[in-house]
Amino acid sequence: MKKLAIALVALLVMAVVALLVLPSFWDWNGEKGRLAALVKQHTGRGLEIAGDVSLRLLPTPAFSAEQVTLANLEGGSEPVMARLEELRISIALLPLLRGEVLVESVTLVRPDILLEVLEDGRANWVLADAPPADAASPVTPSDSGSSAATQPIRIDSFLIEGGRVRYRDARSGAAETLEGLNAELAAGSLVGPFAATGTAVYRGVPLAFDMNLGRLVDDGATATSLSLELPRAAASASFVGAVSRHQDLQTLRGRLQAEGGDLAQVLAALSLQGASPGGGLLARSFALSAELSASETEAKAESLEITFGPLSLDGRVTADLSGAPAFTASLAASTVDLDALLGPEEQA
Repeated sequence: MKKLAIALVALLVMAVVALLVLPSFWDWNGEKGRLAALVKQHTGRGLEIAGDVSLRLLPTPAFSAEQVTLANLEGGSEPVMARLEELRISIALLPLLRGEVLVESVTLVRPDILLEVLEDGRANWVLADAPPADAASPVTPSDSGSSAATQPIRIDSFLIEGGRVRYRDARSGAAETLEGLNAELAAGSLVGPFAATGTAVYRGVPLAFDMNLGRLVDDGATATSLSLELPRAAASASFVGAVSRHQDLQTLRGRLQAEGGDLAQVLAALSLQGASPGGGLLARSFALSAELSASETEAKAESLEITFGPLSLDGRVTADLSGAPAFTASLAASTVDLDALLGPEEQA
């Protein structure tokens, strides 16, 4: 009996080891069609994997796929919304056995992502909802509460290596591109809180950023903060406030602060026409602070304080965004020393 028990235990151990190890040797390329169908079912978008697919369970569950593309929204300016050289996903094993999905890391290698708003107002980053369960679905009302879709998902680290993000708005003609994106993001759940830090190049200008966004809520406010640095110009800016989302209105409120040692350097770094880093009137230290509020129809900068060399201004600026942007400014200075303003700035 003892020998039989030992043999059964040995067989059980071998079976468990086989279940954990064999997936590493399985040719998962044959499952590309099933993966594409699953993504199509839950997002409404076509997925294509031109490279290899692999999956392992030890020492930690990990999935990778090479040369991945996700189709764009029908009617988009390009057929592909996202293109990746490689996708890597690592999941913690013990929480998974408890029914919790803890994603240790998601890595996008050289992603090229297009975000766009079509002329009819549709945004391509809004994916289709998963279809409801029906008679043919394995998920029934009695077990839907335990489905994977309802389980908590936490992402400890979301890495982007050498990425590019493009934004287009067919209604306004706006187009922006963020290149050389290297960033680490974290998410407490699929609805936040979120954090992101990294570097990128915007309009040819290298910058560093650090962003935090609270848990997204409907009909309420979400705390947010953002800091930017322009290393080339030794300047920085920060915003601390909240985003409010309601059914018919979205607003942004908070405090903006910015400072730098040389405004000419900042304007040159931003590649603004006529700006020169070589000196002149603009080669002075500056600081700005304001209480900002913005919606889709208007923007305001109140309690505005601007310091530029020896000049100090305060007031407010408003912008009407309901049509063509129209600006109104009210600024005042108690005194203006033209000799000090036009002369060279004194160094501390």
